Amino acid sequence: TRMAMAITFAAPWTAQQQLHVARVSLKADPVEQTFHAQKRVHHRMLLGSAAVGISRVLRASRPGRKGRVRALAAAQDVKKEKEAFWATLKEKGRDCSDPAVLAAVETLSTLNPTKDAAGTGEYLDADWRQVSKSTFPGEIRDEVFTLGRLSFNLYEPSDMEWKIEQTLNPVRQLEPDRDAEREYEFWIELSCVDARYPKFKALMKNFGRCKPDPKKGERLEVWFTGGSFEPASHMDPALLPEWKKTFSAAMGAKKPNMMSRFTNWAMKQMMGLRRPDSVKDDGSMNYEMTKAPHGYTDILYMDDDLRITKGNRGTVVVVDRPAVK
Repeated sequence: TRMAMAITFAAPWTAQQQLHVARVSLKADPVEQTFHAQKRVHHRMLLGSAAVGISRVLRASRPGRKGRVRALAAAQDVKKEKEAFWATLKEKGRDCSDPAVLAAVETLSTLNPTKDAAGTGEYLDADWRQVSKSTFPGEIRDEVFTLGRLSFNLYEPSDMEWKIEQTLNPVRQLEPDRDAEREYEFWIELSCVDARYPKFKALMKNFGRCKPDPKKGERLEVWFTGGSFEPASHMDPALLPEWKKTFSAAMGAKKPNMMSRFTNWAMKQMMGLRRPDSVKDDGSMNYEMTKAPHGYTDILYMDDDLRITKGNRGTVVVVDRPAVK
């Protein structure tokens, strides 16, 4: 009897079964039992129909074969376009201003697997490494610039030539909140290639903050708060006295004229800029900006090992996420 009841709840009754139950019930009591038999039949019909409906809903909720095929095809498209993008970037010398590279970026951006990339929280946090060509103005030769160009004339001697070895973009969480500010920094590893100076190794840091734009899911609002220029940890310690002598002398030799005084005053008023004024015992020099203007960068593409951004001045930058050692 219990098994029969279970079957009743599992599947809809046929019309013949419903009629049989009604006839049996009528034999027991031709008046009162008729009402109860009809009621039981009605309930069983409703339960059976509900079971069929639930079964159909569950089947519909499962990803069908067509859905799985489409997902697989989309993943294959992304892989194919990423490979094509990397090949184009390499062929064009990592230059993101090249039309072919920009076209590859546009194609890849349409396949961006990360929705609302600026608000993805921990997924955004990494020691991103720049793989596209540097975009500082006044390149002397491949990745070689003057210190003035690299630092926007914050450090002296401004005509000292340095080669960019690597640029990192660490992004770090400050508070456990998806929409909170995050550390957004740039660390540039440099080698002095100027024959007039020793083989210095340096690390230039620019400290900043970023947060998601509340109106655009792919946009990060970015601003910078200061920075430092210091000997790299792998520089020969024997060069530290010469480093301090070189940069202290250059800083003291810089005599401001009327125009530079006005520029410094204006930058202090508008941005709260405090320029480096001394070389510390460890060789570091620092600047601060307390009222820095805010810019933005749009995340065109981001997955587990690639991020492509476009800044408010139109500069496209490609970074990858190196494997954690």
